[in-house]
Amino acid sequence: MEEAKKTLLEELGLAAKTYKAETIIAIDHKDQTLSYKTLDSKATLVAHKLKNILNTDINVGLMLPTSLACLVSFFAVHKLGKTPAMLNFTLGSQNLIDNCHTAQVKQIISSRDFIKEAKLNIVLEKISSSGLEIIFLEDIKKSFNIFDLLLSKFLPKAKASNAAVILFTSGTENKSKGVVLAHSNLLANINQLKKCFDYTTKDIVLNPLPLFHSFGLTGGMLMPLYCGAKAIYYPSPLHFKEIPQIARKHSATVFYGTNTFLRSYAKYAQKEDFAHIKYLVAGAEKIQEDVFKIWQEKFGVEILEAYGCTEAAPGISVNCSLHKKPGTVGKFLPNIKYKLEKINGIDKGYKLLVSGPNIMMGYLLFDKPGEIQAPNSEWYDTGDIIDIDEDGFIRVIGRVKRFAKIAGEMISLLLLEELLNSNFPDFCHAVVNISDNKKGEALVLFTNNFNLTRDLVHQAFKANSISELALPKRIVNIDELPYLGSGKLDYQSLTAIALNS
Repeated sequence: MEEAKKTLLEELGLAAKTYKAETIIAIDHKDQTLSYKTLDSKATLVAHKLKNILNTDINVGLMLPTSLACLVSFFAVHKLGKTPAMLNFTLGSQNLIDNCHTAQVKQIISSRDFIKEAKLNIVLEKISSSGLEIIFLEDIKKSFNIFDLLLSKFLPKAKASNAAVILFTSGTENKSKGVVLAHSNLLANINQLKKCFDYTTKDIVLNPLPLFHSFGLTGGMLMPLYCGAKAIYYPSPLHFKEIPQIARKHSATVFYGTNTFLRSYAKYAQKEDFAHIKYLVAGAEKIQEDVFKIWQEKFGVEILEAYGCTEAAPGISVNCSLHKKPGTVGKFLPNIKYKLEKINGIDKGYKLLVSGPNIMMGYLLFDKPGEIQAPNSEWYDTGDIIDIDEDGFIRVIGRVKRFAKIAGEMISLLLLEELLNSNFPDFCHAVVNISDNKKGEALVLFTNNFNLTRDLVHQAFKANSISELALPKRIVNIDELPYLGSGKLDYQSLTAIALNS
């Protein structure tokens, strides 16, 4: 059977045969476990109960944390030939309502326990009042009976032609776009990553990243399943003290994180907590030098920085044991083609376009709900500016959208943030651009360093030959910078604050 013709369920069945059905492949922070066999049986039972509850719409919302319940529900939806839409519950009720409209989701699977623990009661009330139906797993579990075991085999078959998952972008647009990934996209990306990381049945993957984010979904949930590795599911990446303890308890060998999260884990962790780590893979945001250094010095662990995007399922490039270079995001994964385009006004770097078997089926847009907008060409425009050295290692210079044009000069906001982080460590900094009548655009610096002045910033910029045009028009002190559930800075919220302050 060709890879493109396989579904995630079919691959799961093959993995169960390869690594034995009784093998424990998932465990949560409460020490509940699932084997391949129990995952399949529970997903089948849940699918049977859902069969008469779900309407005819092909897309079903999942609003659950990183948990065994989410894993089971994901495959239960697949067993009904439907597509799970992974909802980012950290974005508030209106964004959830908008995303459901975009994906034409009418019903959402969730958990009463989760809603209570995450304090989402008000959010739940608002999305329910909008007409969305919430299906609670606790109610499904209560209704199980012996006849379900007999009838559960009569389920529709998932098709490889169906979309495998819908994820939502968290970019700068007012309305998030739905990213539709095919079974072949996800399986291709997993196979690309397998050629860079030698996961074995002895590996233990600790995944605290949300499953509504492609990094957590592909790297933390799907890849371990298809490699026979055990995955530890933890419901929130924000439990900075508890997660290192979980790593120690289970002797985790693989760990995923973002720069923001890794900085916080390192602050609270003991050296022994990460003593068994073989691969520490970071993505979603650039790794700062001090974060890279503290993990190496305190834990003896080298951060392997990767690069990708939701539209690529998500992996595009990665550092790994075969090839790595600090300060880069590694080399392109196998079977990814690329081309570079020059951008007027940007002297260093080129805009990256990619193609490959892992590139999405297309977008779902708010004003064209439920209609997959296929790419116009074989090349996906990442919107990122990169540079590739003589050895094939990639450096991300910034996003096209994160360049400001001030008095005709293009200025990288990412470069400014890196410089600020380097000169004023132990603090968080973010730069956004807003319209300016005199120079076209102006910069606003957000920082939790209340002693940082424009004069100090000017001195740092001057010492690094940064144009005075890049000097922020104003500095806004903020106790805590806003972050998205994926670990990325919430630039949309910061821009709104800059415009209204």
